[in-house]
Amino acid sequence: MNYVSFKIEKEYPSILNFLKEQNLSKNFIIALKKNTAAILVNSYPKKLISPLLKGDVLEIEKEPVSKRSNIKNTDLPLEIVYEDIDLLAVNKPANIVTIPSKLHNEISLAGMVLNYYKNLPFTFRPINRLDKEASGLVLIAKNQFICEKLFNCISEKNYFAIVCGQITKLKTIKKNILTLQDENKTNIRKRVVDLNGKSATTHVEPIKIFNDYTLCKIKIENGRTHQIRVHLSSISHPLLGDSLYGQSSNLISRTALHLYEITLIHPISNHAINLIAPFPNDILSLIN
Repeated sequence: MNYVSFKIEKEYPSILNFLKEQNLSKNFIIALKKNTAAILVNSYPKKLISPLLKGDVLEIEKEPVSKRSNIKNTDLPLEIVYEDIDLLAVNKPANIVTIPSKLHNEISLAGMVLNYYKNLPFTFRPINRLDKEASGLVLIAKNQFICEKLFNCISEKNYFAIVCGQITKLKTIKKNILTLQDENKTNIRKRVVDLNGKSATTHVEPIKIFNDYTLCKIKIENGRTHQIRVHLSSISHPLLGDSLYGQSSNLISRTALHLYEITLIHPISNHAINLIAPFPNDILSLIN
């Protein structure tokens, strides 16, 4: 079993009180309760109602209930950028969805990861997602505890995109993004800039200017669906090859967007980790 340990610095009426103080979800705590070996105090099994004394060592299982995601395996090579007992970071290829959908249920990054762990009860838990057309880093939690902790551990994400037209100076785009719905109140794929939408901020830094295009480094706040694509299109600089918010291109067969770098603090070791996914060949050839 894979446990995380806590040295108790003060008395608690119960283990439950301590776990709530760690901002762990109700679902995770319930899963711990169901597994009689998931909670140890000084190496002895305990229940949630057991008290904690100063100096105790509490250990909790990171994956109290093991199960395998019901996703079809995808037998394609997985480009691993980083892996340890808790985390997996991969370089997602372009034109592959992160998670299967009704339209794309045969090939997915989730299926590629599950194929990599095909002999294990592995649950696919992506911390970030990328559009089907985009490439780059996807961070995956290898257990439930790390999944709950990782969302607040990413300190920086750097995207690179090739956009139409010349951007000559740093731009910050602050525009609300609205999800459109059809007549059946079902969300549709395209998003729009609208005051009634959710707040979103995108920082765009020009890196290399060409005659008709600009290579940009992009950082986002909020992380709305299609945020970079919507915002750049709204200032008349759609991403190259983006047929949804701009137009397709004979220079590249997909949207020219790549998540190049993620920096995070590891939830267990507290060490800083810097992850980089090299540019894929299609974007690299355009830059060169």
